[in-house]
Amino acid sequence: MLWCVDTSAWIDAVRLYNPASPLFDRLWSFLEQEILAGRVISPKAVHDELREKTLADSPPFAALVKRVKGSLFAEETPELQARFRAIVNEYPDLTKKGKPFAKSDADAWVIGLAQERGAVIVAQEDPKPGARVPYQIPDVGRAVGLTTIRLDEFINTLQGLPAFVSLGGQTVEPPSSSSTHVSSPGKGGKPE
Repeated sequence: MLWCVDTSAWIDAVRLYNPASPLFDRLWSFLEQEILAGRVISPKAVHDELREKTLADSPPFAALVKRVKGSLFAEETPELQARFRAIVNEYPDLTKKGKPFAKSDADAWVIGLAQERGAVIVAQEDPKPGARVPYQIPDVGRAVGLTTIRLDEFINTLQGLPAFVSLGGQTVEPPSSSSTHVSSPGKGGKPE
């Protein structure tokens, strides 16, 4: 599986799983391996946003990004630029609504790259299903046939674990397409 990670997920990963903490060394090493293996990507626009928002605040994360930059950040090819323009034309609120301080259109690049490569999007934005016109990554992604998951689901799924286990004992499996499968616990409390 291929994962296309938005700036919001990288920022929360640094905030929640501090790369400077020895407690999270294995997580960051694992993510680095996944990036170098070509299974985790982000558009160049995400790198631009990270430079402004996160890299200066976390030298260990900046060092990781420097090591994996060539594998992680996809170039803006003519094909990707065409996808980007089509997304912005179809969903102009994606780059404006609720984002008064946004300086880039990284969300549209994330969706375009995920479309181009057949990737699952990883973003920390909440869907706004009641909006007349989609403007959040999960909503626009769904409208163009993509799946979006959150950071915790991504980390669990990367490890081959269920995306989420609720306190009620139900396991939510990673999405296979645009739906989520919930299985009931079987013998011993494990999903069947």
